[in-house]
Amino acid sequence: MEKSGFTFRSLFGLIYAGIILQPAVLWLTLVAGLGPGGINFAATLLVTELALLAGSPLSKQETFIVYLFSFLILVPAGVTAFGDAVFLQLIYNQYFAANALYGFSIPPWFAPTSPEAIFMRNFFHPDWTVPILYILLFTLLFKIADISVALLCREIFIKQEKLPFPLAEVDAQACLTLGEREKDKMHIFSLSALITFAYALIAYGTPILSHAIFGVAATPIPIPWVDFNYNLEPILPGASFGISTDPMSFVFGFILPLPVILSIFASSFAIFFIGNYLMKAWGLWAQWLPGMSIGDAYTQSILHIWAPAIVGASISAALVPLFARPGILIGAFKSIVKVGLKASEPGEIPPLVFLITYIVSTAATAFLFHLLVPGFPPIIIIFITIIWPLILSLYTSRGRGETGFSLEVPYVREGLTLLSGYRDIDVWLVPVRGFPSAGAGAHVQWLKVSEIMGVKVTDYLKGYFAALAITLVMNFIYTSIIWSMAPIPSYVFPSAQIYWPLSASFFKLWISGSITIVNPPFILGGVIIIGILYAISSILRIPISVIGVAGGMTTPIPSAVTVLIGGLIGRFLLQRFMGKDWWQRFRAVIVAGAGTGIGVGVGVVGGLAIILRSMWAARY
Repeated sequence: MEKSGFTFRSLFGLIYAGIILQPAVLWLTLVAGLGPGGINFAATLLVTELALLAGSPLSKQETFIVYLFSFLILVPAGVTAFGDAVFLQLIYNQYFAANALYGFSIPPWFAPTSPEAIFMRNFFHPDWTVPILYILLFTLLFKIADISVALLCREIFIKQEKLPFPLAEVDAQACLTLGEREKDKMHIFSLSALITFAYALIAYGTPILSHAIFGVAATPIPIPWVDFNYNLEPILPGASFGISTDPMSFVFGFILPLPVILSIFASSFAIFFIGNYLMKAWGLWAQWLPGMSIGDAYTQSILHIWAPAIVGASISAALVPLFARPGILIGAFKSIVKVGLKASEPGEIPPLVFLITYIVSTAATAFLFHLLVPGFPPIIIIFITIIWPLILSLYTSRGRGETGFSLEVPYVREGLTLLSGYRDIDVWLVPVRGFPSAGAGAHVQWLKVSEIMGVKVTDYLKGYFAALAITLVMNFIYTSIIWSMAPIPSYVFPSAQIYWPLSASFFKLWISGSITIVNPPFILGGVIIIGILYAISSILRIPISVIGVAGGMTTPIPSAVTVLIGGLIGRFLLQRFMGKDWWQRFRAVIVAGAGTGIGVGVGVVGGLAIILRSMWAARY
């Protein structure tokens, strides 16, 4: 009989992550612009060590719950992508309304605009009541929709199609190594973590220390990549090429199937090297400027050229494999109908329940959207909130199943809003900017990990919603405390002071109609190319990953290059040198250790940055 994963001990780990570690993550984000890295390992290590000292080690199921859901608690926000940090999102909304939208009529459900509410910096001001209620309601509906469609995708991609989910083994090995402490695996895990930890200190710590001591930021390792655009420009203007210096891109190549790696690289190279050069040469990329870096070229080329093709390719990559093999989809829905409202085994929940909850939650989202913006075309609301999330979930779940990566489809909502002809700003302010998300794909991968670890679906759901509750409560408390110290953004929070104005200016371009990405021929071209490649792969038995091709269209060329290098070195050097059996047993452990080392290293560097900035501020 499988042990329960959601227990008082695993819940203690989640509460510890929320109370002790989340404020550090929020501060780190606002001050240094750095994510929490592997800080969830701190929670996992603490709880597993306490259990060992008590003479009652955590089960692998409990370790998984702490490992995964402490991660969800500690990654609530990026600098401008706020995720579950809804109260930080509300502060940003108020900043956006007061600055980028100055002079416009701001709906009361978006953010307070009264001087009193702005200067008080207190969520208990009555003007905050409606914005808080709406954003919490939307968040809850999004989460229910995400987990519901993820469990439906689990029936298709895990149970029926049995996709490999290559990176699921990495998370599983991290949990097993931390929980069971097997000597051989612990040795490899620790060595891998030590190497990337040292790398992180050199790559990220040197600029901070050198700037603090000498006033000049020394960068011994270019971050995030070595940029060859400047060397290529005299010969191939517009083309992008580089090599990522992120060690995780390198070690991911150890895990991913070689056909997937080659498909990602070929697609990224075709788009950002060949395609960008041709667009510039043919005069179709007016936004290109001399001296443009890889990052700028990547953003501008997707925004002004490739976004429609990416949308078409993503839709095709999600649906063509299912339509070409209808037995998989039919089998999944037969299973749903056959089981009905009865659980197939203990710890499971009937799939029909999740079909119902998906329909109800997305329909409720559509209703709220219409309630807030009654003049916006209902058909587009239905597509954005009900139909497109399902298509995106199929795409991201297959992407996770074949490549392990989180694949994105950019600017769908923005393009449809522009296409609608609706001109009032309220439609842009409805709190669905991040909806639909790629969250379902991540959930399907984690459900695969939970299957490996023997965690029941019911325990997964308990852990998920407990983590969500802890995140929201702690985010409210700590965001309020941090906000009371100083305005956000301000010199006290330099990362927000840099990136919030940039994000606001960019989003204002959408609202003003200065950007347009609706290009039907490119959308159709993306659909056709993926369809042709799938047909070639099926008929000629050539191992082309269409999901890899679609994913490569949004993969920066340096990342694709480094993953390819890692894949080739892993298969043709390390596997040959260490032996196939050793390689198959430990490669996932190497990747898990590398992720831990780089994450903890970034966390240490972030803490150092906070200390140094605090010392600088203390002089005044």
